[in-house]
Amino acid sequence: MKMFVEPADIYLYMDIVDFRKSINGLIVVVEQEMNLNSFRDALFVFCNKKCDKVKILYWDKTGFALWYKRLEKHRFKWPVDANLQQMHVSEQQLQRLLSGYDVIVSSSPLMRRSHQGKICCGRTPLETLVDGKQTWAVKNLAQI
Repeated sequence: MKMFVEPADIYLYMDIVDFRKSINGLIVVVEQEMNLNSFRDALFVFCNKKCDKVKILYWDKTGFALWYKRLEKHRFKWPVDANLQQMHVSEQQLQRLLSGYDVIVSSSPLMRRSHQGKICCGRTPLETLVDGKQTWAVKNLAQI
């Protein structure tokens, strides 16, 4: 993602965000729930309940900017950790997330955000390598 700023930090907010919130509502989330200064040199990344929309809030030294992406057919591989309210990621990890890949890759199935007992999506590695790279299969964990 090419932006007008090069942030020092990138934070993923791990909880669900009501996407009716715009700049002011997301600033409240950053300051009151994430306990971070919204004016810092950082990107604050939020995902909606269906994992098909992402908003990125940042301060560009003259005002707040809000970047929005909606996927038409797929879902973002949003990481889940019940112990974390936010996750610090690198620019490369953000690029991977926005391109549809996992931010955290592990050898075990990675569970996604659960809503009312339903698991959104998950990915497990296949045992084979293709061109020296591990191939990933997308599975619906509710069927396993």
